[in-house]
Amino acid sequence: MATKGTPIVTTILAWNTSTNSPQTADTANITVRGVGDGAEFTTAAPAITEVDSTNLKGIYSVNLNGTENNYYSVTLGGKSSTPNVTIIPTRWTNESVALANALASLVPGTYAAGTAGAALGRIGSGQITTTGPVAQSGAVAICQGDSYYAADGRSLDFTDVSAGWPVLTAASVVFVIVRPDGVRLFSVAGSVVTATPPGEKVRVELSALQTAAMVAGSYTFYVEATLSSGHTARLVTGPLEVLP
Repeated sequence: MATKGTPIVTTILAWNTSTNSPQTADTANITVRGVGDGAEFTTAAPAITEVDSTNLKGIYSVNLNGTENNYYSVTLGGKSSTPNVTIIPTRWTNESVALANALASLVPGTYAAGTAGAALGRIGSGQITTTGPVAQSGAVAICQGDSYYAADGRSLDFTDVSAGWPVLTAASVVFVIVRPDGVRLFSVAGSVVTATPPGEKVRVELSALQTAAMVAGSYTFYVEATLSSGHTARLVTGPLEVLP
């Protein structure tokens, strides 16, 4: 998409209503005018060039500078001094410079928590610290028949250190194991240890009976919170191995 306030090259069509055909060799006879956001403007002697008089008859390119293209909605047309020749206008819309540069902006930067900018900034860069049978890479390894309780220092704890999670006050948490085919193998409720940043923390505890029922293999897991608003937020995801 074109950007407001930047130069642009566009095209117009010269049409001869007498011969009902495109008009060639009309460059010197064309005068262009524009309409920007509903108001007419005069172009500053733009370069008008016939594109191809043989294979693309009647098409002329027009160069506008950034000042002339400094509108959100632009129509470019004009007239020809050649009898019976009409200039068919062309129209386009421009996006703002701020929007055009959005993907070059640092995120989350100064975007407030909960905004799209803050969420975009968390993609691929969220950081958590873990304890228990969770590696710092986020991978989880569980042994069949083992119990994982905080009292033994073996609970699955996940702490957000990048301030990327939503506030977890009055939230519920679930820990889910998913098979490679996408089917849920197991789920259990977790708990919120620290509900507000910095250092929000959630915990999952597993009994020996629960892990004994798990089938050995490679899976994925995720920890998902249901917020007080009823909205859901996936906090953590990663690989999980159930060991015999």
